[in-house]
Amino acid sequence: MRVTCSPSASLPRADRLNLGLGLFEEPSGHAQALKAWPGLADAVQRVLRLGDFKGKAKESLVVYPDQGPTRRAVLVGLGKRADFNGFKALQAAATVSRKAKALGLARVAFALPPAAGEDEALMEGLAQGAMLGAYSFDRFKEKPNGGPKVALGHFTVAASRRAGWLDEACRTGRVIGEAVAFVRDLATLPSNFKTPTMIASQTRAMARKAGLSCRILGRAEMARLGMDALLGVARGSAEPPVFVILEHKPRRVRGRGPVVFVGKGVTFDTGGISLKPADNMHHMKDDMQGGAVVLGTLKACAELNLPVHVIGLVPFTENMPGGRAQKPGDIVRAMNGKTIEVLNTDAEGRLILADALAYAERYKPAALVDMATLTGAAGVALGRFAIGAMANDQKLVDRLKEAGETTGERLWQLPLWDEYLELMRGEAADLKNTGGREAGTITAGAFLKEFGKHAPWCHLDIAAGSWGQEDKPWQPKGPTGNGLRLMVQFLRDWK
Repeated sequence: MRVTCSPSASLPRADRLNLGLGLFEEPSGHAQALKAWPGLADAVQRVLRLGDFKGKAKESLVVYPDQGPTRRAVLVGLGKRADFNGFKALQAAATVSRKAKALGLARVAFALPPAAGEDEALMEGLAQGAMLGAYSFDRFKEKPNGGPKVALGHFTVAASRRAGWLDEACRTGRVIGEAVAFVRDLATLPSNFKTPTMIASQTRAMARKAGLSCRILGRAEMARLGMDALLGVARGSAEPPVFVILEHKPRRVRGRGPVVFVGKGVTFDTGGISLKPADNMHHMKDDMQGGAVVLGTLKACAELNLPVHVIGLVPFTENMPGGRAQKPGDIVRAMNGKTIEVLNTDAEGRLILADALAYAERYKPAALVDMATLTGAAGVALGRFAIGAMANDQKLVDRLKEAGETTGERLWQLPLWDEYLELMRGEAADLKNTGGREAGTITAGAFLKEFGKHAPWCHLDIAAGSWGQEDKPWQPKGPTGNGLRLMVQFLRDWK
């Protein structure tokens, strides 16, 4: 889908036929907001007088004017003016995009009221929302969206004036929105269409197109490096594991040392010998969403040409209960030499991340961030509304929290006191891979800290928000791509 910016006064007639219009709760600005749209004011004022639309956040209503060039107007509530920001703009534009798609419209324009002001954050939010609202995954449907419909092909962000930065803001929002869609597509694909080998091939193609450096390690290279924790998880599967290394290194960079992202890439997780229950096991095709976010973040970095040296590391493997699968009680040695007693083969994510974090330290990163759908306990502690964060560097986690507030992908920091690591000490090895139910999210973070301890490091548990439980215009049911917009914003703010 194309997303472009155009001054309201010069909108083509085709874009004026179907209009999205944001309105705040405060009625004082309604007249000014409607002034630019002849023929629409009477119909909207009638709706406002009847109280059918109050401008509350996430509220929407389709209006059909009796006169003027606009056939349909999708009114979208923006909430209170004082609370409006880039994320609220994203939600509003996604609502219009989703409604336009449902109505079978080929084109739609969206305008904020003059009281909103215009800056890069708002325009980027509108462009991102346009992309996210139009998203769907129909690859395996004979009749996508229930039958033949005109696809939404053009979303125009209507601005009050022409400004040089508008086009770039729209492009930035579109690139980030496309990267979120890339993550959702990867996470939604069934596991028989995204084995580790298949993902390696898809990643190479993406890297070539985006201009990223790409290297793929196979089983033999991982064995030579001593990645026995990762290879232990892969043992039960007939599909060989891969270790993806992506690099974005522009000529001019900010800061010293690279930013390294590590993502969990379990393309299907049965739990191994510690088999999961059958209910909802099909969701485990998305247990590689942390890895997909890392790939998508590097894609956006390259396409936006961010002035930051960024490296992405993702181990991809299945976790299967085959005849060669590792068993509870087995002991493996990670790349950094630490031994791990595998008490539960369903705590596999931390095992593959252990070797990836140890590998990351060779780059001497200025920041090391891992992302993983790691624990169900994260949802118990925080619900699906926050990402659990644990770190050995307060400045780093504060930067990530700030990016989370900007994007609406918020973080909540959890403690990493020494007592939590004591729960992960092994009896027959240096560490064990589970400390039981008590503080399950934090003990997983304490385990990972032992493998990223020589760099400023932060662990992000994205499990709770990675699978949407309800359909929203900006976030459909299923894999959400949660964390990508956070990571890109973090890099844009990097100094």
